[in-house]
Amino acid sequence: MSKTSALIRAIRGPVVLIALGALTAADTFGTYSLTRTWPVILILFGLLKLAEKAAESRDYEGPGGGFPQGPAAYAGGPPMPGQPGYQGSGAVINPVVEVVRPVPPETPKHD
Repeated sequence: MSKTSALIRAIRGPVVLIALGALTAADTFGTYSLTRTWPVILILFGLLKLAEKAAESRDYEGPGGGFPQGPAAYAGGPPMPGQPGYQGSGAVINPVVEVVRPVPPETPKHD
């Protein structure tokens, strides 16, 4: 469980109680009737539950240790470096970059 989802789970109860208190106060003052505004509590509870699930899915690591990376994971190709099943040498290939300098044009010779 991530810190974000734990935070959302911790504040869910107090937020619902505050909303219930606000709706009860609105009912007492005659602004809104609690019999008409009780769905707000269900909607608020559902939104907090969705936020919690979204925070958990963002930190999901799955059975292979994380989300698949690269196009080969989705296209059925060979595994890429860093993915489960990759059997490369582990060596890092650094290509040599050759710097080509332009040849200055020949200057005409005066006889």
